[in-house]
Amino acid sequence: VMFPIIDNSGNVIAFGGRRIVEEKSPQKYINTSDTPAFKKTKNLFALNFARHHCAEKMIVCEGYMDVIAMHAAGVENSVATLGTAITSDHARILKRYTKKVVLAYDSDSAGQEATERAMRVLSEVGLESSVLVITGAKDPDEFISRYGADEFRRLVDSSRTNFEFRIEKATQNRDMNVPEDKVEALEEISAYIAGIASKVEREVYISQTAKKFGVSEENLTSDVSRAISQKKRSDARKRREKFISEKRGFGDRVNREYVKFPKLAKLEETVLGMIMLKPEYLNLSVDGEKISKDDFKSEFCSKIFSFICELSENGGVNPSLLFQEFTEEEASRAYGMMTERMQLDDNSPNVFKAAVKELRTESARLSDDSNDASVDSILNKLSKKKEQ
Repeated sequence: VMFPIIDNSGNVIAFGGRRIVEEKSPQKYINTSDTPAFKKTKNLFALNFARHHCAEKMIVCEGYMDVIAMHAAGVENSVATLGTAITSDHARILKRYTKKVVLAYDSDSAGQEATERAMRVLSEVGLESSVLVITGAKDPDEFISRYGADEFRRLVDSSRTNFEFRIEKATQNRDMNVPEDKVEALEEISAYIAGIASKVEREVYISQTAKKFGVSEENLTSDVSRAISQKKRSDARKRREKFISEKRGFGDRVNREYVKFPKLAKLEETVLGMIMLKPEYLNLSVDGEKISKDDFKSEFCSKIFSFICELSENGGVNPSLLFQEFTEEEASRAYGMMTERMQLDDNSPNVFKAAVKELRTESARLSDDSNDASVDSILNKLSKKKEQ
């Protein structure tokens, strides 16, 4: 069964498919891959309809069928993500249309984990969220089929706040009469409160937690303060590690040579970005020589250059065709090279020539360093030193 994905202007920009015959594949839904016109992380199913009914609240769920069932039942302020978790882009889009988000994910463990992640993302953009606790059914579609639209609306109105959800999750499967379980639950809640930016909100939650668990506010405040300090140190360490990793190219699954030769790889991507932006540069002479496949040392950039040359010979360079030839990650990386250059003011022939010259110089330097490090080279140098 095919579901058209429509943008806010009424244009069909992608499709989703739902299997109607059970197969061994774990994949229940299949979606259009990302393209220059469509990004799963920046679109929501049925937002073109729901945006007219969601000023106070928007219901976000996991599947197309949940949304269709809600709209058919008259609950038209509902949307779904497109096979991905809620992203910061989704959160910013939702904030543009509504004051509050009600998360209506499946009631299984995977749904609860997705709910927890979504609440964090929504909180980061300052959007209030609550959780729809579905009992007697696994998802909104099944609940509406069993109990009707009116009962579902009552369920939405009684959705639990973010904090209530956290309390329930922390105490779930723990016996509050057992000291160890109670301490673990309080530690989990303290860590959650520590992540709240508003001091007033933290104070309210500390007061509520202290009363509920029968502990002093002073001690709980102290635990929350310690958790805040630990979180700051952890976040700072993660930022440093991420910065160092990105600079060194670790974890780059697309251009694997990046980690070994970061400067050369960056220059190759700069040159490729300018060529995709201005294909006429393929015929531009730089110090008497046109750019060629031999100028690219990384396997990934060499493949992209060859494909661009092939497109040029067959009638013109259309970068969107990259998504037909390469994997989604590879095509997105290559397309990103061009968009990065588009954001810069100067992509003139002189800038292109300078980039190619620097690329060739760096390539020659690495080649010389490699030769200098060879065994034969070292033995020759030692031999000459002895003769002297």
